[in-house]
Amino acid sequence: AELAKMREGTAHFDVVVTDQIMADGDGWDVLRYACEYCKGLPVILVSGINPQRPDGLSDAVKFDASLRKPFALQDLARALSGIRPAARAVRRPDADVLGNLLALVRLGEVSGIEEWSDQLEVQAPEYAAFATEVRQAVRQLDFDRLAVLAAPESPV
Repeated sequence: AELAKMREGTAHFDVVVTDQIMADGDGWDVLRYACEYCKGLPVILVSGINPQRPDGLSDAVKFDASLRKPFALQDLARALSGIRPAARAVRRPDADVLGNLLALVRLGEVSGIEEWSDQLEVQAPEYAAFATEVRQAVRQLDFDRLAVLAAPESPV
């Protein structure tokens, strides 16, 4: 079902964590779909066995990180913190809009920052990539990154 959402462009994921072997497919299928339909979407492989690349799959198609089962939450956190979206041009809102974000960052309002990014994405879809950057930083509690994102003159 989630693969169909990827293909249709109706899914929004910040990252995908997939097992290598599953009942209705495998992580390699998920990776192929992500590469084809959600360019730049990070995909993390989780497996109890060594990765077994299918024959004929291009070396350019690869997971952003992999974890061996069983793994600790710290391992997942490390893998997630090492993943950065591919460099892309990110449109930034004007200083008035960023002022609201900066105030929330200075107050440490995690839920307010998440709500701000969700509203920005709905009200101004052209800033969706920026909203995603803000959401990723707040979920990692990376207030240094949030301060950079909220600065009106910041190059992101």
